[in-house]
Amino acid sequence: MKRLLAILLLSTLAISSCSPVRRIPQGSYLLKSNKIVVDNPQIDKEDLNAYIRQKPNRKLLGFYRFHLQVYLLADKGRQGRIKSWFKNTIGEAPVIYDEGMMESSRKQFELYMLSKGFFNASVESKMIPQGKKKAIVEYLITSGTPYTLRDIKYNIPDPQINTFVNQNIQKSLLSEGINYDTEILQDERTRITSDLRNEGFYNFSRDFIVYQADSSLGTHQVDIELQIRNPQERTQGRTDTILYSRHKRYSIRHLYIQPDFSPFRPDSLIPDTLIYYRRSITHDSLKTPLNTNTFFSYFEPMRIKPSVIRSNIYLYPQRVFKTSNVELTYNRLSSLRNHKYINIQFLESPKDSLYEVTDSTAWLDAHIQLSPSPVSSYSIETEGLNSSGNLGMAGNFLYQNKSIFRGAEIFTLRLKAALEASGEAGSDVVFANLPFNTIEWGADASIDFPKLLFSVGNRRLSRFSQPKSTINTGVNFRKRPDYTRYILSVSYGFEWSESEKKKHVLYPIDISTIKLSNDSAFLANISN
Repeated sequence: MKRLLAILLLSTLAISSCSPVRRIPQGSYLLKSNKIVVDNPQIDKEDLNAYIRQKPNRKLLGFYRFHLQVYLLADKGRQGRIKSWFKNTIGEAPVIYDEGMMESSRKQFELYMLSKGFFNASVESKMIPQGKKKAIVEYLITSGTPYTLRDIKYNIPDPQINTFVNQNIQKSLLSEGINYDTEILQDERTRITSDLRNEGFYNFSRDFIVYQADSSLGTHQVDIELQIRNPQERTQGRTDTILYSRHKRYSIRHLYIQPDFSPFRPDSLIPDTLIYYRRSITHDSLKTPLNTNTFFSYFEPMRIKPSVIRSNIYLYPQRVFKTSNVELTYNRLSSLRNHKYINIQFLESPKDSLYEVTDSTAWLDAHIQLSPSPVSSYSIETEGLNSSGNLGMAGNFLYQNKSIFRGAEIFTLRLKAALEASGEAGSDVVFANLPFNTIEWGADASIDFPKLLFSVGNRRLSRFSQPKSTINTGVNFRKRPDYTRYILSVSYGFEWSESEKKKHVLYPIDISTIKLSNDSAFLANISN
């Protein structure tokens, strides 16, 4: 142990003796640190640090430049494979002060201050030598008076878009009097885009939203005009003519579901079976039951009932497209734990006399591809036991079926068997009882249903509910020299989510019974 400590100490001294400044060329400086001085506490220095182009060598434990020392040590003498690996993998070359990098960082600081509304800010930078060959780079930022928003106007030529934006104007991130901040402006673009896509504007993107800013008022204030432009279309045969069209609001025409999709199957193959599923469905988002027109196409027999798959899809024909329903559908289908790949595509519907298309409305067909995971799986485990000095071995068998009744019910069976040599811990009795004098076996079976087994209230659950019911039963037998024990358990419970942040778990039935026999020696041992 003392020899190891001595080696570590000598190694540390050897590394520390490699002064990095000895390797720095004459007239150059090793960058020691960067220093940011700001006259305004509202400016976050951590944000500014991200814009520094040249940073000093890393420190270990906050004070020791370990990676630099490794590089210098490995850079000595003849280069071999091991030295080269330490130098290039663990080591870090000395960071030499670069005036060009300092100027680039200064300009980045100026852009950052502009983005935060400090239009008159000034940024100075200088290199301060520290000794002969070390230097500190200092950035001095004078912020000035920030510009604030004075007036916010909207320019939205599309009347349909204008209506939806004004309906959600109370959610706007922009308000008079706040500092001009490009990050807030971008967040507002994202918010409007998300809201409009959730109202059926499938092709809408944030690129349609632009800002016009006027800061020439002379009062450190800015007038903002938010513009939502219409799509551009070029006329056929003429590239110099641009026409503007309206943003189309899309509804869903048909749903096409392929429950046995495989990315390795050629697209030219046509599914063997196509069924038309039509049944009234009710969700909390629907005020009245809706007849759903859904097509299932598959090559092999469906292992999950169409009604189960359809009840976990929140896309409805003749209803407006909503991104929130798409995300919810992904979550609900994933919760079934029966698919390893889920993909939802939307294609503009071809012309159909039954579905009118105007300059502001159109239709989408939803294509849902479900790649099934293996329906059955099993695993076998073995383990050695050492419990309080009692030696033994055990084996476990686990079997799982992910759709035992074709309703995405997950059946799990666990079997366990163990042999053990029991005795007083630390005594020779344990080894005297080998091979074994204790036997244990057990079985547990459970079924998880992706619904509440009782019908009352099922239709009143929220869209975030993800209900689940669980039935579990188990038996365990253990026989020792001093007693024999039986355990039998049965439980039934269910759970559901009232909202995204509130979940209910209830187990009205949870029964266990334990029986001991031949326990006279066991009771005598306890009494003693």
